[in-house]
Amino acid sequence: MLYKQAGFHYYFFSILGMHVLYSNGTEHKHGQTTDTEHTISLDEDEKIIRVYPRTGWMVDSLSFLTNKGRTFGPYGGPGGAHRMDDAPPLECKGFLAGVKGAVVDSQGTLGITSLSFIWAYCPHLRA
Repeated sequence: MLYKQAGFHYYFFSILGMHVLYSNGTEHKHGQTTDTEHTISLDEDEKIIRVYPRTGWMVDSLSFLTNKGRTFGPYGGPGGAHRMDDAPPLECKGFLAGVKGAVVDSQGTLGITSLSFIWAYCPHLRA
């Protein structure tokens, strides 16, 4: 299952929700929707190979790099500390295969407090 499309919802300085549509039609949602949304769409042969989150107590922003050299983001606000999450080394042909998150209610607003990126690799794929 590969990502086909992802949407990120934020308000002021934090990512409040995200939804991911996989190539097989499965959709996963975390958090809430807002009026401010950004959607990224990947080509059929495109994969996310690096994620750049900014986090503090909440996930403040997300950026992505694909195997085609395209960058998406940052989506969200300027807070939090820079972090980086990589796929396995390129010789393993790694890519982002899934996302798990934790959502909390903070002062009546849902927000994402943590994300786990699940990386996979397929030796037969070209980097």
